[in-house]
Amino acid sequence: MVDTLPTFADVSDSELDYHTIDGVKFYTPSLKAFLKIYNSSSKDSYRANKNNKKDFEKINYLTSLLK
Repeated sequence: MVDTLPTFADVSDSELDYHTIDGVKFYTPSLKAFLKIYNSSSKDSYRANKNNKKDFEKINYLTSLLK
């Protein structure tokens, strides 16, 4: 998924935090990156029909945190 984030949501590697816990390596998006991901995801037809209310609630919440 990390490889597709630049194309899908305009999220660069610098917007991801790298972690290793108990030998497991993973990335977590910054708040700004999460906002970009949810904005891009909300345009997907499945999510628009099935989950958009939840996406827009998250988008509004993240927007308020970033102000």
